[in-house]
Amino acid sequence: QENDILRIVRNTQCELVRTKRALATSAAQYDGWLAASILQLPECMNLQAQGETVLLKQCRAIRITFTTETTSCGPQPRFKNFTIATNG
Repeated sequence: QENDILRIVRNTQCELVRTKRALATSAAQYDGWLAASILQLPECMNLQAQGETVLLKQCRAIRITFTTETTSCGPQPRFKNFTIATNG
């Protein structure tokens, strides 16, 4: 009976890993940062889906100082000549 319980636990863990991978692959189609967080990847890692293939992209964190510019859409963060999106 103990072996049966271990087999059930092992199968459940494998199914969880497969589900997590499928969820991350699906999420990567729309939001690479979300997909990376689903797999609990370190900060500055991003997944990009290309069909059945998923690319892992790594960035580097840098500290910046930004200003606020008010546009017709309201206040926007600006760094040098760029606006900053909420996902980086």
